[in-house]
Amino acid sequence: MDKFSKIALLVLSVSIAVLLLLFFFQPTNVIVAGGQQQFYMSLFGWLGFLLSLPAALLLVKPEPGRPDTRTALILHQAGVWGTRACIVFIVYMLFAVGGYLLPKHLLNLTASETYREEVKLIEYRLAATEPVPYQKGKFRFNNEFLVIRRANGKKLPLLINNLVGTNKLDFHSIVPVISAYSQLRINGTASVVLVGRKNSIGRTFDALKLR
Repeated sequence: MDKFSKIALLVLSVSIAVLLLLFFFQPTNVIVAGGQQQFYMSLFGWLGFLLSLPAALLLVKPEPGRPDTRTALILHQAGVWGTRACIVFIVYMLFAVGGYLLPKHLLNLTASETYREEVKLIEYRLAATEPVPYQKGKFRFNNEFLVIRRANGKKLPLLINNLVGTNKLDFHSIVPVISAYSQLRINGTASVVLVGRKNSIGRTFDALKLR
C-alpha cells in the first residue's frame, strides 16, 4: 500500500469514527428546524462524496496483468468499479447522517434562552417487564420516556433514561411529576410545563415540571 492510500485510509477511518460517535451520543429531546437539518445533511453528504472519490480510486486498484479473456476482464473491472462505488456510497451516507445529526449537537451546546411551554402529559412508558425505580446516572437498555401533547396537537415522546444519548430530561423534575400523575390526570391527561432552551435553529428540552 503506497503513501497516498495509507493517508486516504487514515482520513476515512477517523471520519467514520467521528460520525459514529455523533450517532451513538446524539443529543435527545432536541427539535431542530427542518431547513437546517436538510442544509447540513446535503452539505456533509456532498463533502463525503467528494472526499470518497479519490480515496476509492487509491484504495481499490485493478490487479496488475491483463486477464486472459474478455469476459474475465469485464468481470474484473466490474468488481473494481463496484467496490469503488460501494465505498463512495457508504462514505456519502455516513457523512449525510452526520450532517443530519450535527445541528442537534450545535443546538444542545449553544442554546441559552430559557424556553417554557405548557403541555399535556399523556403517558409514561417504560419498555420493561418490571418497573425500575429511578436512580440518577444509571444507564439501562430500557427505553424510558414520557409522551406529551403540544399546543399544536402533535404528540412528542421525550426520553428520560436510555443507554446512549445526552440531554435527557432531568430526573429531579420528572420524579414529582410522575408521582403526582395519577392525581393530576383529567380525562387521561395532565397539564404540566415543559422547560428547556432555544436559539435560532430550534429547541432543546431539559425538564418537565408541575405548573
